[in-house]
Amino acid sequence: MSFPLSPERKHLNVLVLCDFPNLIRYKRSDRLMVRHLYNLLFIFSQNGATVTLNDRSGLPHDVLWVAGSELTAYANPFLSRKAWAELEFEQYDVVVCHFDLERELASFLATGKPAAGDSVIWSMLNPWDSDYQYRFTRVDQLFEPGAAFCMDETFLEQQLKPFRKRMQAACRTYTYTAYLKTFGKLVTALQANNLRLAKKPCKRILIADDYRRRLYLGDSVVWMNYVKKLLRHCGDFDQVTINIDNDNAFDRLQSWYGPAFGAKVVISKQPFASLDFATYDLVVLETDLVLKFLLQVQDRPTSFSATSVYTINPLTDQPDGRQDGWDFLAGKEPAAAFAKKPEPVCRPERALAVSTTERAAADSWLETQGVNSDHGLIVLLSGSSRAKKVLPKEEFYDLVGQFLQHTPARLLIFLAEDLCETDFAAAGLLSDRLIFRPAGGVREDLGFLISRYTRLVIGPCTGMLHFANAAWIYLLLENKVNAKDLPQMVVYTGKQEHDKDYLPHNWWGDSLVRCLVLIIENGLDNLVDMRQLPAEVEFLQTCSDQACNITAKLLFNKLTNIPEMKGLLRAAPPCGKAEPLCS
Repeated sequence: MSFPLSPERKHLNVLVLCDFPNLIRYKRSDRLMVRHLYNLLFIFSQNGATVTLNDRSGLPHDVLWVAGSELTAYANPFLSRKAWAELEFEQYDVVVCHFDLERELASFLATGKPAAGDSVIWSMLNPWDSDYQYRFTRVDQLFEPGAAFCMDETFLEQQLKPFRKRMQAACRTYTYTAYLKTFGKLVTALQANNLRLAKKPCKRILIADDYRRRLYLGDSVVWMNYVKKLLRHCGDFDQVTINIDNDNAFDRLQSWYGPAFGAKVVISKQPFASLDFATYDLVVLETDLVLKFLLQVQDRPTSFSATSVYTINPLTDQPDGRQDGWDFLAGKEPAAAFAKKPEPVCRPERALAVSTTERAAADSWLETQGVNSDHGLIVLLSGSSRAKKVLPKEEFYDLVGQFLQHTPARLLIFLAEDLCETDFAAAGLLSDRLIFRPAGGVREDLGFLISRYTRLVIGPCTGMLHFANAAWIYLLLENKVNAKDLPQMVVYTGKQEHDKDYLPHNWWGDSLVRCLVLIIENGLDNLVDMRQLPAEVEFLQTCSDQACNITAKLLFNKLTNIPEMKGLLRAAPPCGKAEPLCS
């Protein structure tokens, strides 16, 4: 168990476990992670510790810095290149590991082979995910008051701050192309092997994606779409293994998408180092795993004579575009058995399998709340990963009031930490047509969005609407519902300050969801159907505003002008009593 070490210990031995591939993100060196690592080396060494940075890759660190900078050789005095089994863990008072190595380190220590002694384990910080669940204690607790490496103001201002400025100025990007060149002969051999095996049927397939990206629900739907599209190019396979060596992502992706890929596809969590690539006909690597893979197989390139190895980039629906000869989707056409193109919206790769049980469970609970097919249900979503993507709370309450006044349907609202049932009462929203439910798991909540009672789902640009869209596509493709049974699904959005490249067309184009975008026209706010707007980022950045500036009045007025809403939005009966909807 990790705990702050007493500052009375004057000399500490510190071991930092971080391999070069851990510094790669989105096909290039992660500058935030590089600076975090070097920041730790500086703090530990300047406070009298003996520091060892163990990097098993053997790759030089000078490529991370501008040529001529003092930092090109800064890590050299600390570097060790040993296998973990060769390290004498009992010599170290503090062991700090990269967060991607937590699971591997825990398994390694559990064997009892290394004698850990009195050393305690800490995790480097994930600068991209504030909600990351660490296995060990976060390393920043070592710097808190009373801990082993607490720092006074003099050190912070006179030593650490100038060092950070030097890092900021000297840090450079080590690119995908650059590290492919490092393994040029091996890459060329793999590409040549791919050409030789191009027409060989692929019966056993491995897709390796450790999903080190932050796990947003909406992004994960894009990931599902991409993987299903990839599978459509693989022909008549016998088995596909999607391996996700990541504790933070595996459980959720397995829970959300386990059934989505079909009976021949399994999602596994094997350590990447234990994968026997040569047992597969086809290995497809997410690009951030390429360097790790090349390091792992560099000593046995001929063992892949019967295996094709390609790369994928699940962040985009398009091939990489690089002429590196091994992007799996570049130039591909669907396998013959799947060559017939489906309708644009209802594409099989966009479908999320849902069970009859999931829908029935939601229907049964709603019936206990007085919902039936005469009254119908409206689901109002309010949550998002970012506050500026949603209506302010006061506007959300106003929107609820508008629906209570102008529709007889019952309203379902998922409660959250910042959204309590008592808040609605305090806002004067009292009605027997309001249904509150604590947010459950993603699949559980999805059941309400695809209930046979649901007439309208409305919310911000959020993952649950992507889930609902994918589930309804599945129900249509499987002929479990008719098109006339689909609810209206509406998302409201605007430009996003945190993502300058955001374009709603990329998220909601060819979907069942109607997307309303906040546009400023002649100084006035207006909600415009996305389909009427140019698919241009520059236009959105210039003419739009953030969704948090949408008012309830503006949104509700827009909804009442949508022809498909005419039978749903009408004057409510007095005293909050529900009446049947128009047929």
